[in-house]
Amino acid sequence: MKTLCLDFGNTRMKSAIFENGHLTHTFILNGDGLSQIEEIVKDHQPEKSILSSVIHHDTAINDLLQSKTSFHLLNHLTKLN
Repeated sequence: MKTLCLDFGNTRMKSAIFENGHLTHTFILNGDGLSQIEEIVKDHQPEKSILSSVIHHDTAINDLLQSKTSFHLLNHLTKLN
């Protein structure tokens, strides 16, 4: 199973693909990141995705991930172990 993980910080937007729990690819995103994320989803076809963001990002990213993967937006309401 492939999972796309995205981390949008104040300085940089990063993403990674994990396959069966192993890190297989990493990416630094440019601009708003939408076109690159579309390309990553197309090329790697992740089943799941998770996004952690401390910035106000383009909500089209959420829509894309919601439509193509089982998507979770990590926020202050997310329950963690």
